[in-house]
Amino acid sequence: MASIGERLQKARKSKGFSIEDVHKNTKIAPSILRALEENSADKFLNPVYIKGFLKKYAAFLGLDNKKLIEEYGKNPEAPKEIPSVQNAEIVEKSLDVHEPVQKMKTNPDKFPETLYKSLSLKAPAVFKILLSILLVVLVIFMSFKIIVFTKSKIVNISKTIKASAAMKSEKKAKQKIQKQIQETQEQAKPLISAFNIPEKDPLILTVRTSKDVWIDIKVDGVRVFRNVLSSGSVESWQANQKFELWVGKAEAVDLIVNNYQIGNPGRGVQKGIIIDRKGIKLP
Repeated sequence: MASIGERLQKARKSKGFSIEDVHKNTKIAPSILRALEENSADKFLNPVYIKGFLKKYAAFLGLDNKKLIEEYGKNPEAPKEIPSVQNAEIVEKSLDVHEPVQKMKTNPDKFPETLYKSLSLKAPAVFKILLSILLVVLVIFMSFKIIVFTKSKIVNISKTIKASAAMKSEKKAKQKIQKQIQETQEQAKPLISAFNIPEKDPLILTVRTSKDVWIDIKVDGVRVFRNVLSSGSVESWQANQKFELWVGKAEAVDLIVNNYQIGNPGRGVQKGIIIDRKGIKLP
C-alpha cells in the first residue's frame, strides 16, 4: 500500500499542481509540503503540527483528510513525542564555533614519565632563556617607568582635560542617538490589527522576508525557530493559541495570519510581538 506521502504526491501531480501552486493556495511552506510527500516531516515537526498540515493539504487535493490523519496516528513509526525545541537546538548548535582540538597520541600511562624526562633534560636551557627574557623585560619596564615618572604631571593634566571633554561629547552623542531611536520606534509602531479566528481552525502564521532577517518564534510558548531567514524566504508555522515573535529587521518582514494580510510589524528590532486568535499586538 502506498505511503501517505506517495498518495499526496500522486494526487498533486494528477491535478497538475506544482509545489509552488499548492503553497500559494494553502499558505503551507514548500519545505513542509516536500517533507510531507517524502514522509520526513516528523524529523523536525511535532505530530500535532503534521496532522494540521496533512488536514489542509489533503483537503486541498480532494483527499479524505480524516482518513489520512487517522492512518498517520496508527503508523507505528510516527513519533509519540518530539523535543519541542529541536529546531532551536539545531540552529543554536549550527551557530556555535568550536576550535579544533588535536588528539594526543601519547600512551596515557607513560605520559607523565615521558614529560618529566623531557623537562628534566631541557630545564637548564629553558631556565636560561626565561631568565634572559625576564631581565630584558625588567630593564625595558624600569626605563619606561623612569620616562613616565618624569612626565607624569604634564601627561596627567592633559589626560584629565581630554577625558572630561570626551565624556561630555560622548554623553551628548548617546542622548541624541537614543532620542532618535525612540522617536523612530514610536513613529514606526503599526496599529494593532484585529481579527477573529475560530477555535476549530488551526492558527497558521506565514512569514515572508525581503531581506536577511534574524527571527525567534515561539509556538504556544515553545521555541520552534531561532535563525536567520534569508531574503525572499516564505515559511509557515501552526499553533493552537498564539505565536510570540522577536524580529531583527521588522521592516523586512511581511506577516500573514491564516488569510489576513498583516504586513510588517514596524521597523528595527521588535521583541515580544504576540499573535493570537484575536489579532496582533506589540509590547
